[in-house]
Amino acid sequence: MFNFLRVWVPTEKEAKALSQFLVKEKLVAGTFIDKWLCHYWWKEELCEKIYWNVAAYTIDAKKEKIVKHILDRHPDECPVVSFSPVEIHRSMKERILSSIW
Repeated sequence: MFNFLRVWVPTEKEAKALSQFLVKEKLVAGTFIDKWLCHYWWKEELCEKIYWNVAAYTIDAKKEKIVKHILDRHPDECPVVSFSPVEIHRSMKERILSSIW
């Protein structure tokens, strides 16, 4: 039921916009934004790029709307959007649910 969301975007501006959307639309309880140096293969080329990570707690019922919003707007051809199931303490569950319902 509870998930930890991670989305990587190319700029701080995009990270802030995504963060604000997710919170305002009550799709997540709140967000964390940080900057990561990434190395990866893309089209047979080794790449190095700074990406901004937007992370948040959410629930299964919100995943479809989150993914649709990101895929409709993300500038990358293959955006990274991941959900990991998490076990969290009762008080955090209550905080998440009160923030998104």
